[in-house]
Amino acid sequence: MNPDVLEFDIRDEHLAPLRLFLSGDPDGLDPFEKDPDTPAVKAERWVFSMGVSVAVKWRFGDSFTRQEIIRFVAELRKSTGEHAGDVNPRVAEELIRMALNDVQPGDVDLTNRDLELDLMASIAILDRLREENVVDEGNMDEFLRQTKQYAQQMLETQRALAAGEISLGP
Repeated sequence: MNPDVLEFDIRDEHLAPLRLFLSGDPDGLDPFEKDPDTPAVKAERWVFSMGVSVAVKWRFGDSFTRQEIIRFVAELRKSTGEHAGDVNPRVAEELIRMALNDVQPGDVDLTNRDLELDLMASIAILDRLREENVVDEGNMDEFLRQTKQYAQQMLETQRALAAGEISLGP
């Protein structure tokens, strides 16, 4: 990953769009309509992505089966009605499996990702988890606290990878 892409910090205000989205407000998707090259928008997009991962972990926990993931994605696509074609099932399953650390080297091609497909699947997954009340007003603050912590941790990891300080695999 290009180190310039990682030039932002995670602050509390970057959680606001995620909170809006999870409260059912479509303005929570505003960071995806703005110039992606500003540090604030980069941070908001990063937080949204990490929020998907945290929500997936909350939903599936440590004990899950691939069949549960496949069933979830099928139900997700069915629930989107006429927009089911907007959610690529392979991409949605990969995003969920990556969030759950259920991928092996070579399972997912990270170099040729279609970011638009990733975004559409991420929005649909998070929206479905909101509908299932995985995240609701009662646990929103805890969810956002964990998301911010995870976002910072993953940002530090990506920076270390980009700087060559750590490596993945053998």
